[in-house]
Amino acid sequence: MLNAKIKACTGESSANAAKVQLEIHQRKAENARAGLHCDNELCKTDPDVTVLTFDLEKTLPTPVISTGICYMKIACIIST
Repeated sequence: MLNAKIKACTGESSANAAKVQLEIHQRKAENARAGLHCDNELCKTDPDVTVLTFDLEKTLPTPVISTGICYMKIACIIST
């Protein structure tokens, strides 16, 4: 999303702000992966430690659409 936002920016200041957001996001993701790696290594050496991970991407809500016909089509697809 941030890469698309950077490409769509017309002003240099808004593009720079989006680039900063992207850099922060990437650092947080890298930090989370490093923490998971450390926890997995600790789990291998300490029997009292258990590591659980969850993929919550599919739990994200469906987008809000103001057009009624689009909403109804999405609702029909989801319910079947």
